[in-house]
Amino acid sequence: MRSSGGPDLAFFVLVAVSELIGAVIGAVPGIRHADRTIERRTVGEAVSGTRVAYYLVRFLIILVPVFLFSWWLENRVTPVVPGALRAWWLQNFN
Repeated sequence: MRSSGGPDLAFFVLVAVSELIGAVIGAVPGIRHADRTIERRTVGEAVSGTRVAYYLVRFLIILVPVFLFSWWLENRVTPVVPGALRAWWLQNFN
């Protein structure tokens, strides 16, 4: 008998979040136009090298700003540790 929740729920949440992120990215006007163009060109192909290359480039273009923002924030944000939020609250609002 399987237990409820656990890895199944985590997987479902991960898939739902990734689909939501993909939908948001796909809604950007320039990306939406490129997506439709690539899909129109490769509609008859089961596996398309063009489509794979396009999505790889699209992923890398989106990933670079995320890494740069993360690098920029690295020394500006205190790592979250147990009790850090409470300590910050007490320091600033007491």
